[in-house]
Amino acid sequence: MRKNDIIMAITSENVEHVCKCVVWLGNEKIAVSGHMAITHHNQDAKYLAYQF
Repeated sequence: MRKNDIIMAITSENVEHVCKCVVWLGNEKIAVSGHMAITHHNQDAKYLAYQF
């Protein structure tokens, strides 16, 4: 993952949490579960996460 990548939950125990997004603003590398989608882009990350 890179800074400003969007992380989206693709499954959840609660329907309200499916497709919830966060923006990774850190510089460290992280790991996410297989139930997450990561979006690389060149747009305003916070705006995209808000729109999703």
